[in-house]
Amino acid sequence: MDSSTLRAHTVRTGLRAVVALLAFTGGTAALQAAVLSVASPTATVTCNTATGPGAAATIVVKPSPLLTGSNTIVVTFTAPGSGLVVTAPSTTTLSTANQTAGISYTVSVASGCVGASTGSTTLTFKAGGVNDVTVAVSDTVTATTSGLAASAVAITCAKSGSVYTPGAAQNVSVTSAATGGTPFTVDTSGVPPPAWLVVTPTTGGTASSTPVTFTVAAAAGCGGFNTGTSNTFNLQLLNAPAPNKLVAVTLQVVPPSPVTFLPAAPSLTYVRGSGNAGKVDVTLSSLSNPAPFFSVNTASLPIWLTVDSTNGTTPKSLRFTSTSVCDTLAPGTYSANILVRVSGYADLSLPITLQLNNKAPKLTVSEGTTRNLSWTLGASLPTPIITAVSSDSPISYTSSSGGTLAPIVSPTQQSGLAYSFGTPVNVSFNPLVFAAATPGSTLTGTVTLTWGSPASTIVVTFNVLVLSPGATVTGITPASLPTANSGQVFTVVLTGTGFVTSTDPNQKTKVGVVVGGAIVPDTNIAVNVVNPSNIILTITVPAVADPYLPFAVTGTGGSVPLGICNPAGGACTIPSGTATLTIGGGPIIQAVTSASAFTQVTAPALPSMSAYDMISIFGANFCSSGGTGCSSSQILYGAPDSTFRYPNTLSPDAVSATQRLLSVMFQTRTLTPTVIATAPLLFATNGQVNMLVPAALSSYIGSSVDIVVNFGYGSGSTMKSSTPFAVSITATSPGLFTVGANGQGDGAILNSNYSQITATNPAGMRSTGSDSDTVQFYLTGLGAPDSTGDNASAGSAYTWSADCITVASYLSTLNGLFSTSLTNVDGTVVQSGLLNTNRLPPCVVTGSTNVPTVTIGGVAGTVVYAGFVPDTIAGLYQINVALPSTTGSYTSAAGTTVTNITQPVQLPVVVTANGVTSQVGVSMWAAPKLLVTGPSAGGLTGTVGIPWSSSNNVVTATQGTVTYRYALTSGLLPSGLSLNATTGAISGTPAANSAGSYLVTVTATDSATFPVKGTVSFTLTVAGGLVVTSSGVAPYNATFGTAVGTVTRATAVGGVFPYAYAITAPGTLPTGMTINATSGIISTTVLTPAGTYNMTVTSTDSTAGTPLTGSVTFTIVVALRMVKTSTVNGANGVASTITTVTATGATGTITYTLDATTLALPNGWVTINAATGVVSITTDAPVAAATTVTVTATDGTAAPGAATAGSGTITFTFAVN
Repeated sequence: MDSSTLRAHTVRTGLRAVVALLAFTGGTAALQAAVLSVASPTATVTCNTATGPGAAATIVVKPSPLLTGSNTIVVTFTAPGSGLVVTAPSTTTLSTANQTAGISYTVSVASGCVGASTGSTTLTFKAGGVNDVTVAVSDTVTATTSGLAASAVAITCAKSGSVYTPGAAQNVSVTSAATGGTPFTVDTSGVPPPAWLVVTPTTGGTASSTPVTFTVAAAAGCGGFNTGTSNTFNLQLLNAPAPNKLVAVTLQVVPPSPVTFLPAAPSLTYVRGSGNAGKVDVTLSSLSNPAPFFSVNTASLPIWLTVDSTNGTTPKSLRFTSTSVCDTLAPGTYSANILVRVSGYADLSLPITLQLNNKAPKLTVSEGTTRNLSWTLGASLPTPIITAVSSDSPISYTSSSGGTLAPIVSPTQQSGLAYSFGTPVNVSFNPLVFAAATPGSTLTGTVTLTWGSPASTIVVTFNVLVLSPGATVTGITPASLPTANSGQVFTVVLTGTGFVTSTDPNQKTKVGVVVGGAIVPDTNIAVNVVNPSNIILTITVPAVADPYLPFAVTGTGGSVPLGICNPAGGACTIPSGTATLTIGGGPIIQAVTSASAFTQVTAPALPSMSAYDMISIFGANFCSSGGTGCSSSQILYGAPDSTFRYPNTLSPDAVSATQRLLSVMFQTRTLTPTVIATAPLLFATNGQVNMLVPAALSSYIGSSVDIVVNFGYGSGSTMKSSTPFAVSITATSPGLFTVGANGQGDGAILNSNYSQITATNPAGMRSTGSDSDTVQFYLTGLGAPDSTGDNASAGSAYTWSADCITVASYLSTLNGLFSTSLTNVDGTVVQSGLLNTNRLPPCVVTGSTNVPTVTIGGVAGTVVYAGFVPDTIAGLYQINVALPSTTGSYTSAAGTTVTNITQPVQLPVVVTANGVTSQVGVSMWAAPKLLVTGPSAGGLTGTVGIPWSSSNNVVTATQGTVTYRYALTSGLLPSGLSLNATTGAISGTPAANSAGSYLVTVTATDSATFPVKGTVSFTLTVAGGLVVTSSGVAPYNATFGTAVGTVTRATAVGGVFPYAYAITAPGTLPTGMTINATSGIISTTVLTPAGTYNMTVTSTDSTAGTPLTGSVTFTIVVALRMVKTSTVNGANGVASTITTVTATGATGTITYTLDATTLALPNGWVTINAATGVVSITTDAPVAAATTVTVTATDGTAAPGAATAGSGTITFTFAVN
């Protein structure tokens, strides 16, 4: 350690342990011993349960010795317990900055002296976690009086006969004047409340000037006390160490209230803001004598109600009136039970209802009823908005137009609902009305909104003042023309504002070449002012040289400054707008944009793009030179080669040695440029080229490079090249494709069923976000894919992004298939057929910097895939997005806030990748939809002639407002099936010839104010079969011993005639029962045994291959043959035989029984021998003119094939004389 020496110091203070202090003398720093000190080793605190804790004691802790340098001491302490509360300072670290004053701790007693007792407690402070210094805290506690205050309370219970009805619960409010309040609980164990008392809650709290409230009420049965008794219990409030606070609770058992009231259901109505208070008169009556005295418990009056009198004797009328508080309450129904205390009886509960209504809504127009507008000739027509506003609930309205302007309201807005937040009604005008307008004139029209019943109207008047324009030029297309031979004609379009179309040359916009600051007309330029925004120039290459139009093919061309001005009734020569037309022989790049977003940048900013981006180059002379090449309407298309790769060159010429080729290359921005790559071309015109940014540009992220368009062959004068156009290369530059051709409006977004999302086919959002639709965005500019999967092996389960392959592995598969040696996939169609099993195209890996996020209306969706689109060119990306829930706050495409989506709405969509967002102005339509599930499993299949399954056969809607209605909106159900509009169940029996598959769509509609719909599509499959029926009404009857030629007939329908019939159940047929295989007639013979037979007849048709079958089931009952001997009348008091019954056709032993009526005759005077069937009378038989008896014979054994044994009956009448 050279000159440094090591020293050890031992420091001792109080109860501290030895601390070793190491210091390097002669060094640059030192470690100092941690020692604490206090001004006094003792502190005193007090507490009185009646008044609360006394003044807190302050303990100041300092270091000893004083600290030096950057040394610090972290001070801690041991929690003392014993009811003491130690409060630490905001900083507990001692340093040289605060050691002189020290840090202060306060010690006090807990509120209510809880846990405290008279005595001393040691408080230990620690330095760096080591015990250092102690302070003895002396505590004096006075606990003779409770600090709690509470009033006695009385509760009632009504007794009527043996029925007890507890009265209303009463509040017990507990307060305390003690400092810090007094904690307490209700004693439930030491001296618990009696069984007749219910205390809620018993947890108490800390009482202070703010009371702690609990309720007491009589328990069910009210202790069984008699009417007129009074019982008191002292409720114990525990607040140790103070003595318990006693609260007297008295239960009074009283008879039921004799007071009644009319009307039976008092109610009042108030209209918010009207100032006309609602009122209801309630008459209190009683039949008791003397008339009872009553008083209204005003504490039971809600804030919205008051009463004109609070006491009296019956009969008396009380007027209840609404209060001014009603103006601050929400509309709705309010109810309250007003307690009327009746002397000597139970309380009367008086229910009163308030119906609080808003004023009838009124329709207004927020912009006013007179709209003064101005319009300058040539400008866009004004598009004002009428905002219809309801003062409260939605108001239905219709609109109509009138006046010269006859303002146009779109059909979808000609009627609707005006909301309190305003309903915009877009107004436009017919351009033909403005076509003949002259400056200084005023055009007038009206829009009338009709609403309410009876009908009211609001007339909005539009006054449009026509102003004279100043013409300006905003663009020229094309901006350049090639050199050309005489006689060739070119068309150039000027765009701008304020162009005047007129047959009067003193009004029509003037166009010419600007020479010396003045406009000079040129006879070779024909001017056609088409409309206020467009002028078409027809330029003819002159036969004689024109000094202002340098078209000579042998020349170098030049710039032609064109100027415009409006004569405004006189003459003009000074241009109010100019544009430069360039005449030259080579390609000219004027702009470069995303082929999807078409976003323009303003110099000096450079257009940005990323590898694999699709871009558009705009300019002139891309595929023409020397007056030949592409015509103004010609399009050159790139066609993929055998490897499905788009070309790098296009040509308008036939193949030859001098064929001119169009190509676009990227090169470095250096003094001596180096070619980076040549772009694949999708299509080209003379003014536009659409192409792919090569993958090689990934190496130039963060740099700027040049784009050069070449057209020609060879080198030198035969190859024309544009001036380099600088662009910036970024990792990402997302641009969404839209339905329109300008990158604005509805996005080219598809639903999960690949249908385009539109206003009439919105995407579905549901209250449960995970059930919302997943939609497909198409875009470019997500840069180079960074997936890692190897196409040489199979994937797992089409999982993004684990199953996405690398570009390199796809290229390897491609080269192997076509025996090529391609080094990139520039311009290549990614073929799904080349992807291995369960593999996805190259994609952006989840978690990478390029992974996109998507917001819909400002709310994040869930990206479930982001990668190349299979079977399209590498560079076209697809993002699958699961839409969010309908709940939440959204921003519409119009910029309004939409809270919870309840009807279709247009929402802006934004894609962000690597911090770069897609273009503004892209939107999609979304609407709330129900979650609808269709039948499943057996509920999707059936067979002709067999009832449809009653399981899994229901279409079910959820996530809407019940009830739901179901309707078939696409396809047809199999004949014989139907959809229950209420339950969604599909039921019935498939009819004959209904076999096949049926794709159907069912739409469910809920019961919301703005009904929400949802659909589900599914396929029902009906297997072939026959429909078989039986004639007559089952069960069919026959009798043993009697042949029946046609018991019933089975008939088949459907399939191919003829049919064959067979009995397929029971397995064993009874003797004599047969079916005609051709006609289906079932017969029995005299030998067919009695019994109940459950039959199944199966029919088979003549279909070739696999015939169709069908079956029908029914029951045939064959009865026993019943006969008897002649009936013999009986004699009174003489036992005799009346007749003998005999049954035949049984399989087993026959048992004979009498009917119940006969068995019930007195003394059972009619009997039967169960074995022989002999019917007799006993000596108890009375004289009877006619007695009817029914005998039943029952077979003891079921016949073969019978479900149950046979039986038969016979009825006869006899007399007893």
